[in-house]
Amino acid sequence: MNHHFSLDPRTILGVGPGATEEEIDRAFRAKSKKYHPDVGGDEWAFRMVQRAHEILTATVEMTSRNGFAPAASPASPPPPSWAPGPPPDSSSSSASSWTPPPPSRAEFRTVDAELIWIRFDLRAAEAAGDSTLSVCVVVSWPRTSLVKHSAEFPDSAGTLHEVIEAFEHLRSKDQVQGSRSRIEDGQFVGWLSYPNVVQAQMGVESLRDILAGRDLHLSLQTRDEPLPTEWLAGR
Repeated sequence: MNHHFSLDPRTILGVGPGATEEEIDRAFRAKSKKYHPDVGGDEWAFRMVQRAHEILTATVEMTSRNGFAPAASPASPPPPSWAPGPPPDSSSSSASSWTPPPPSRAEFRTVDAELIWIRFDLRAAEAAGDSTLSVCVVVSWPRTSLVKHSAEFPDSAGTLHEVIEAFEHLRSKDQVQGSRSRIEDGQFVGWLSYPNVVQAQMGVESLRDILAGRDLHLSLQTRDEPLPTEWLAGR
């Protein structure tokens, strides 16, 4: 089982390394007709097709400007956004002067986690074997929209220390197959890989209990990302 899986955007669209922008666009339109949710396709597969098209188009444009081809990034979805929604009555004349309320202490005591299960969709009768590619839990604190307010809360440094300690405790468990963490631009982000969804869910519950003992709250999102079976063969 591969727990460090990435997809080449060329494989997703079915184009070669030297594909032109026109060829990339044609491949994108063909894949869109198959995977677009409006025609009964899989939403996640369509998002992957969109991402692959964005990457390859940007690559071709950069090559045209600079005369070289940069390495293409894996066609993975962007990280979840925690940005606040639009202000109420945004259509009114006073919308331009609207200022979001300051974050509460409860928001700063909330740790975000996302459980992501990436797998091949093997519902076809002839398919067999383990479809799971990766099961991981991503832990982050504080939310991106709150980073600039950290100085307003005197216990922010202590909370960061508590979050890191909780993550390290979880990281030491035997069920964890891979892990990494970083602090960038004032935000802690940690990643844990598990052999299956059950173990990942158990890890999340353990993290929830650890955080609760430190007067911290866990906000969990889950994402099941099935990929088309045909990508298993690289077609």
